[in-house]
Amino acid sequence: MQQDLGPKMGWTLGGIGSFLWVLILSVVLLVKGNIAGALIGMGLFSCAMAYLSVFSPWKYPDTPFWKLYLGLISLLALSAVVLIGLWEPGGRALKTHFYLVFLIVPGASPIFTIGKKTWRELRTPPSSRKAP
Repeated sequence: MQQDLGPKMGWTLGGIGSFLWVLILSVVLLVKGNIAGALIGMGLFSCAMAYLSVFSPWKYPDTPFWKLYLGLISLLALSAVVLIGLWEPGGRALKTHFYLVFLIVPGASPIFTIGKKTWRELRTPPSSRKAP
């Protein structure tokens, strides 16, 4: 079980780090007096933390990573669009700074690099894997 600690921490801490900006931006919106935006941001952060817990790869060891990451990346993109839209009244920031949403693309690289792999496949030594 100790050998799984690193990958489990990577999934958990990486997910928290990916969404920490949502929580920070929510606090900034709260300080600016945008209570609705702050609550929406905190709700999105809470949804992301729940997703990380419920859809952890070790709970679904035979599910390809791309399926697990797709939900996480979708939630990240939704958070970016919603919070950029709430930054200024009338969504002016979203109209002028929509390109910021595309900064998420590098974060989606695991979908392409290890997307077809499963947790079980990555945790099983090569010598004990079954041949296809």
